[in-house]
Amino acid sequence: MKRMKLKLRGKALGAVAALVAAVAVALPAGMAFAGGGGGNAGGGGGGVMAVSQQWAYHDDNDGGFGGNAMSSIYAAFAAQGVTMLPNGVGVAQQALTMANTNCVNRFNDAHADQVGQARCRVVAVGTMTGPNKQFSGLVHHLKSDWLAGWAATVGGRSYSNNGVRYTTNEMFEDQPGTSVDSLADQYSADNISIVVIMLNQYEPKAEIPPAPPTKDVPAGTNADSMLHEQVIRTGTGTGGKHLWMADTIDPAGQAYSVVGQSVTDATTGQDISGRFDFDAAAPGAHANWKGGDLPEGHEFAWKVTIRTSMPETSRVRDHGDVRWKGTSIEQTRPTPEREFPTWRPNPDKSWILKDPASGRWQAVI
Repeated sequence: MKRMKLKLRGKALGAVAALVAAVAVALPAGMAFAGGGGGNAGGGGGGVMAVSQQWAYHDDNDGGFGGNAMSSIYAAFAAQGVTMLPNGVGVAQQALTMANTNCVNRFNDAHADQVGQARCRVVAVGTMTGPNKQFSGLVHHLKSDWLAGWAATVGGRSYSNNGVRYTTNEMFEDQPGTSVDSLADQYSADNISIVVIMLNQYEPKAEIPPAPPTKDVPAGTNADSMLHEQVIRTGTGTGGKHLWMADTIDPAGQAYSVVGQSVTDATTGQDISGRFDFDAAAPGAHANWKGGDLPEGHEFAWKVTIRTSMPETSRVRDHGDVRWKGTSIEQTRPTPEREFPTWRPNPDKSWILKDPASGRWQAVI
């Protein structure tokens, strides 16, 4: 909270308040940064008085102060210790309406496939009041005072949207170049008494499940006791808490065993097998993440090694499933189905290729 002495323009209070409010409503939608939502209003009066500036910011996986309703403004005022005066209600409503309109319009522009699903929430409200912290919609002061108050009480701190931590200076994932800090700067001005900032459901960051997983099966035919290594790859998304991978094997009645499992973080090149629990319960294999929050935007490669035992001339078919879970989103996606051929020689002898580097029998020739 910042206090200063202010000499306001000597005009009829009601007329100036109405004029400034009208100007605020008439501001073009282009003033808003894409995807975010901000609004401002008020700021006219006369005489000399002391001024107090304050901000309230709330975003903790609970929808902020609320949606497009005056109850959201009153909740923010309560957090500031500010009392709403009767002639401040209309000014606050105008700022809220502007913020919501900008938030919804920009969301629809950025997410054409999700029009009407912005779910905008009020996260920040800033006010200028007299020293008794009563909001009339008439008090205003320099933009620099708004920004100084923001830096002192809000900027750079950590908050959370749908389980994903963020700071106010991080760029929006759906609107590059925009941050909560930039919205505060955009809507703060010398001649306004209230600023309202609203964000859509994806801002600044939100849970994003990974793309569908893939499955790689090397070429080659397996005979008795030969190894076959296959790899399931999945991203980690954003805001992930749990990851479970399964490889379901259909051996067509043949005997097999899972003799090895490992996971590599393909993004860093590290073996992260120690952060998974593995099992080979029929009909396949499973890997369960136990490493806490998943790293953001990484790719994991899960290698499963299968050994066939006295197979027929047939095939082994399998597919993978990856279940990802965040705080509010959960999804399970399959890999494409893959298979590899098996072979029993008749008579029971064969020529096979030995890999000189590993010493393993790799394929039938």
